[in-house]
Amino acid sequence: MTVRSTFAIIGLFLLTHHRALSQEVRFSQYLAAPLLLNPAAAGSVTDPTLGVVYRLQQLGIIAYKTGYFSAMLPLYGGRRSPGSLPGGGLGIGFLSDLAGQSNEWQTYQIDVTGAYVLPLNRPQTQFLSFGIQSSYVRTSIDFSALTWPSQITYRGFEDPAPPPGTYANQVSALRFNAGLLWTYDPTRNPWKKAPPYQLHFGASVSNLNRPDYGFLPDKKPSSLVFKGHGGGQFRASERLHVSPGFFVIAQKALVQYTGGATLGVHVRSDNPAVPPNLQLLVGGWYRYDDAFVFLLGARANQFDTALSYDMNASSNRRGIDNQSTLELSLAYRFLSKSTSVLPPTPLF
Repeated sequence: MTVRSTFAIIGLFLLTHHRALSQEVRFSQYLAAPLLLNPAAAGSVTDPTLGVVYRLQQLGIIAYKTGYFSAMLPLYGGRRSPGSLPGGGLGIGFLSDLAGQSNEWQTYQIDVTGAYVLPLNRPQTQFLSFGIQSSYVRTSIDFSALTWPSQITYRGFEDPAPPPGTYANQVSALRFNAGLLWTYDPTRNPWKKAPPYQLHFGASVSNLNRPDYGFLPDKKPSSLVFKGHGGGQFRASERLHVSPGFFVIAQKALVQYTGGATLGVHVRSDNPAVPPNLQLLVGGWYRYDDAFVFLLGARANQFDTALSYDMNASSNRRGIDNQSTLELSLAYRFLSKSTSVLPPTPLF
């Protein structure tokens, strides 16, 4: 079986059995793509923040290459004071998802997000962020690179033109998403000794308008996608922080669970070349019946960076036991003189 025929079989299976939006893009480093995780994340930053995460999955015949870039801008109603909470935030994200030996399957997405922040107490140690998002998504397939049943002869594969008019080679849709995020950050209260932990919990839903999006002529409304996530940071000692977390995504009867933790070790150095508040990160979590994920990274006041590796643990991994998946993420914050606290989540 040729490379082309292998991709064709898988591609045709996706065309005839799944809707494009049913294959929701998700990253192992889900917090590194905050706008993709939860539109309310646009209100969770106190300084302008840029982020990018890139995933290279199943190296070999059929590689999936997925990248997401995000930019988030906090909005302050008046003059900003040290430690003040933004009234809301704006965000924009760009997704690129390519599959196949020659990128035969291509998906691009643009997310535009707005969020409103509601303080829940006077010292603003607890607050809710509400986010709404519009997403334009477009998927295309190069059918000329596929092998069709009509090409199979007793001499092997021949190269006639693919069947005309069977499928659209490009589909697009506009969809709407929403989410909320609760944050507890006691370090925001300068008049009281903060307990050694910070917490956050969020939920979001995608495809609120149920767009008709698919390659088959009998298009059906896309199903809702629900996401839940949460975690925190706990100070085990002066130099040691533990950040447990979980992520759940559900669509119809399909549910995926992820849980684990990241350990941060503060680096003490008098060297001015070492970034302030530098932490070295090591972590791991488990995505149920899918993969073990291992992470190494670093964090400081202005940046986060991490490299993760997925080790296949799926019960359906036959034939792809040795395939590798890597993710690289980077976030950069433009700090101002009014910045007094770090964000309460480990990667955004």
